[in-house]
Amino acid sequence: MEATEKLRKALKKNLSATEHARCLLNSLIFIGFAISGMVEHGITVALHDVTPTKPAGAPEGNTRTSRRYCDPPNMTALAIYYDSSEETHINDEYDFSQLQEMFFQVNLTSHEKMEFQLRKSYLWGTLVSPILASRLAVNVGPKKVFGYSLLGAAASTLLVPAAWLTSIHVAIRFFQGFFCGALIPSAHSLSVSWFPSHRRSTFISLYSGKYIGYALCELLTAKVVQTLGPGSIYYITSILILVWFTPWSTMVFNTPVKHLMKSSSKKNTARFESAKPADFDFPFKHFLCSRPVWMSTGVLFGSYCSQVSINVGMRLYLKYIYDMRDNYFSAIPFLLHSVFAVLCGHVVNFIQKTKFVSVTSSRRMFVYISHFLPAALLFVIGFVSCESAAPLFIYSLAVILNGATYSGALSSTIDLAPNYAGPTVAVCCTLATAGSIITTHQINSVLNGEMMGSWRLTFSLTSLILLVSSIFFMLRGSGTVQSWNGVDSGDPEKSSTFRKNEDKQNGRSVVTPEPRKPRTTSMYAMEKKILKVLHVQEPDKFTRVRAYSTNALPNERVREDRVNVFKPSRRKRASIT
Repeated sequence: MEATEKLRKALKKNLSATEHARCLLNSLIFIGFAISGMVEHGITVALHDVTPTKPAGAPEGNTRTSRRYCDPPNMTALAIYYDSSEETHINDEYDFSQLQEMFFQVNLTSHEKMEFQLRKSYLWGTLVSPILASRLAVNVGPKKVFGYSLLGAAASTLLVPAAWLTSIHVAIRFFQGFFCGALIPSAHSLSVSWFPSHRRSTFISLYSGKYIGYALCELLTAKVVQTLGPGSIYYITSILILVWFTPWSTMVFNTPVKHLMKSSSKKNTARFESAKPADFDFPFKHFLCSRPVWMSTGVLFGSYCSQVSINVGMRLYLKYIYDMRDNYFSAIPFLLHSVFAVLCGHVVNFIQKTKFVSVTSSRRMFVYISHFLPAALLFVIGFVSCESAAPLFIYSLAVILNGATYSGALSSTIDLAPNYAGPTVAVCCTLATAGSIITTHQINSVLNGEMMGSWRLTFSLTSLILLVSSIFFMLRGSGTVQSWNGVDSGDPEKSSTFRKNEDKQNGRSVVTPEPRKPRTTSMYAMEKKILKVLHVQEPDKFTRVRAYSTNALPNERVREDRVNVFKPSRRKRASIT
């Protein structure tokens, strides 16, 4: 009885310590993505407050209430765009409809042009870094990759005020995107190490903290920029990263095993053996030939295109067509986006835990929410009237519904190969970022008048991409573990069935399944499984756990698997030649 009581207390202590460590990891991951959102969105707020409220070519009047390009052009606007070389008599009956496309050509200021150039540079940085970060996470651990990536973003952010709106600023913006692009692959690797499969969706939904960073930029830094100048937002962001890095580097570990080792007073290293992830032996050939992987890549491609179209295209559409510039109101959809994303993550976890539907069905359901519905809204917004309430509602609803991406498209990459979660999501995000660059260039072309059809064509193309990618995923996408994953499951709580052996073969780490053991009917079998999962310190103190190391215990029956030996039929006598 005394040994059983000690065992129960040890199990309870380790369970409590692991759950507290998981809560701390969730909080720091959420804050880290929020700060990365401030790094990405800070340039928009800084340039917005230094940009003149009335650019060249705008009609006269109060820009807060007048719509610049939605109403039919008046004589003043016609005088700006009318070619004086044409001999055309202009009167009140002049057909202004032929000037419709001309009025979609916005006279961008130098700051607005620089904003697009900096945005493209940031996206090119995020295109380069994911694959490198996934490989680096195998060598040094995902914790260091995530932490030092944000620290590098802080160092580059500090240099922005000195290189404000120069060619050096464009190069710094590239490095900011390079560091921030390494966050998702490293966070995916941490999710596999820390959470079982039915709890990972909530963790991945915390990536939506990036939109909290957008909202903080809109709510807080706008006043700060107006008071202290555009460089102040970068100093604030850098200070926040330095404050965040201190608990991250000291209180977060790559695996729960290392956390228990660090927190225990008596360290028994023999009981805390942990292996490196299996990402060293990434089966690239099987990855390229896997149909579910390409379905997940396609749906992520559509998701990234929609994020640029909604967060950049729709905002500029509301700005130039309806002249909406309220920073405080634009922060509300960002906040609701993050709340909706976390709610979707909890719903998926509940569905997987109760096995209400399969994992594949749950992923397809949230892909429908994050792709089909925003696709319809993107198509409709180009055909609404000049009343500002309708497009404003459509924009807000599209931003909120896009929060289901984390529980659908982004989580599907980790379902396919938990042991290779980092490289898998890195390749998918690299290809998907190309869609963001293409969409940004398309929006820039619309504003410069280089494309016919204007905003309707832009939103319709993005809507088509969303529909096609989501249809293919719902028909051919999957949420089951693929055969090339190497191990049936990447759950840390099933380590008693599959042991991660750190076998050194040619300097590489190999994950091999645990050899099959004889079937036993021991009264201590359940205790042995619990101890293996929770890594209880010094299990030899408990008399019942000695079955861990010896098979010669009394009153224990061992039943070995019988070998299936073929016996010839008695009816036919075997002949030997």
